[in-house]
Amino acid sequence: MKIVIAPDSFKGCLSATQVSEAIQAGICAADPDITCEKVPLADGGEGTVDALGHATGGRFVSAVVEGPLGEPVEAQFGILGDEETAVIEMAAASGLPLIPEDEHDPTRTTTYGTGQLIAAALDAGCRRLVVGIGGSATTDGGAGMAQALGARMLDSQGREITRVSGGRLDEVATIDISELELAHFAELLKRDLGKSVAEVPGAGAAGGLGAGLLAFCDAQLQPGVDIVLDVVKLAEKTAGADLIITGEGKIDSQTAFGKAPIGALRVGQQLGIPVVAIGCSIASDARQLNNYGFAALFSCLQQPMSLSEAMCPQTARQMLKTTAEQIVRLWLAAIHEQSIQQ
Repeated sequence: MKIVIAPDSFKGCLSATQVSEAIQAGICAADPDITCEKVPLADGGEGTVDALGHATGGRFVSAVVEGPLGEPVEAQFGILGDEETAVIEMAAASGLPLIPEDEHDPTRTTTYGTGQLIAAALDAGCRRLVVGIGGSATTDGGAGMAQALGARMLDSQGREITRVSGGRLDEVATIDISELELAHFAELLKRDLGKSVAEVPGAGAAGGLGAGLLAFCDAQLQPGVDIVLDVVKLAEKTAGADLIITGEGKIDSQTAFGKAPIGALRVGQQLGIPVVAIGCSIASDARQLNNYGFAALFSCLQQPMSLSEAMCPQTARQMLKTTAEQIVRLWLAAIHEQSIQQ
């Protein structure tokens, strides 16, 4: 028998690769003869560089760039096995986790560092870029990114504005923006660049970085999970499997909207393979996911504990292993019972 292990990361705790390894350990504890195929996933946010880099035999490059508040941070991007495609997570340079909680203020932050990562990828010879725009700490509409790539932002007097942040978009023109900064900036992009981005689905993602990529980089917006599924060849690797185990840290109603588990489910449904999902937290609204086609949802928590305890990597690994073992034992028992009845 063959089980495909295709989870997202448990954000802030374990990478998708580490989650896959823990689940495999549980499967082997239940039956060491089961063949496991590990296919770590991501949805365009955290873990995308890792998942696509490893899946294609790529490599990882580090660069020191400006963080959301202008401080130097070391960020990593991936170059896929074709040596032409770079994968960048904007969160690595302009993400919320890079800012102390008491300094969260999207009007002060910039995507300049994301632009620097893009420039580094271009300097490395990459001409096709995949940019994951989840986890943003910014609302600058991609203006900072554009500046890092050579664009100039001028005020009404023709003076250049350095490091445009979300709170300084109104300085880019003389138009008053007492209500919607991003809507105003979209009008500028349409007027000066001829790019109408305001109504494009996804353009407002990551504080408007989607709009900036559309306008300044002639990008195309696609759901991150679709790109990941294609690159890692999940459908191809899942052919002939008997079960798919997927998951993410928190499973709730939002899981159905472009998250990695729903991508794994789509593949399972196409191939007629049952899919179960493991999460640390299963929200009360997650039951509707069964209607989408998940065979079952499992929480890996085995006893009451604090969030910090649950997010301890060692604890999470053990809980995932135990839960995966019990899932497989139950699954094998069901198969055995079915064979007796036949």
